[in-house]
Amino acid sequence: MLPELPSFAKLYLPDFRRIRHAIELSEGFVLFPIQMSPDLAQALAVWLKHEGHPTVVIAPQDEGAGVRLVETLFNVKPSPGMVVMVIAASARSLNMTQVASAKPAP
Repeated sequence: MLPELPSFAKLYLPDFRRIRHAIELSEGFVLFPIQMSPDLAQALAVWLKHEGHPTVVIAPQDEGAGVRLVETLFNVKPSPGMVVMVIAASARSLNMTQVASAKPAP
């Protein structure tokens, strides 16, 4: 049974379906930058999981999270149809300079 979407998220169900369609057409690693509120992103993650796409949510909480993000992503064990969502409160909360220069631990 489909989990009940929060009322604010129901308006975005057509968008959720378009995102799911893009995921299902993809093979291998694909990056889909999508800008939405963290609450809506959490609702999308629950919906995608219910739709058959195991979803790992990574929600960095502090300024140093950019460095750890790379390592966290490398530690995710991929599976068919899997989605990894990085949800940040804002683009500023993820220091992309740190992300770009970070190297995973050997």
